[in-house]
Amino acid sequence: MADESGSDPLQAELCAAKLAALAAPERLRILRLLRQRPHNVGEIGEALGIPLVNLSHHLSVLRQNQLVHWTKSGRFVTYELPAALIQQIDGTECLDLGCCQLQVPGLSGSTRSTDGGGDQRKE
Repeated sequence: MADESGSDPLQAELCAAKLAALAAPERLRILRLLRQRPHNVGEIGEALGIPLVNLSHHLSVLRQNQLVHWTKSGRFVTYELPAALIQQIDGTECLDLGCCQLQVPGLSGSTRSTDGGGDQRKE
C-alpha cells in the first residue's frame, strides 16, 4: 500500500521479482552453494549437476535481481553472494531481500539435502 506521498515503502514490484527469482529449487541450491564461498560457473554446474545452458539461465535471473555478484577474470566468471544478502536474525541465517527476510533451511551449507529426496551430496 502506498503512503501519502504516493511511494510504496514495500517496493512490491521489486519484492515480487526477487521472490519469483527464488521460486526455482535450482536457484536456492545455487545460493546455498555460494554461501560456502565464491565459485566459478564450471564449479557450480559440476557441484549441483546443472547443465551449463540451464545454469546460465538461473544465474542470469539471480543477477538481474541482484541476488548474486559476479566478476570476470580471463575466461572465468566467478559468482558470490552480496554481503548484505545474508543476515543473522534471532541466531538463524536468513536471506534479507530488503522487503522481507526468508529463513532457508540448509542455507549455511549443511551436507544434507533439504529437497526431500534421497540425494546426500555434499554441496
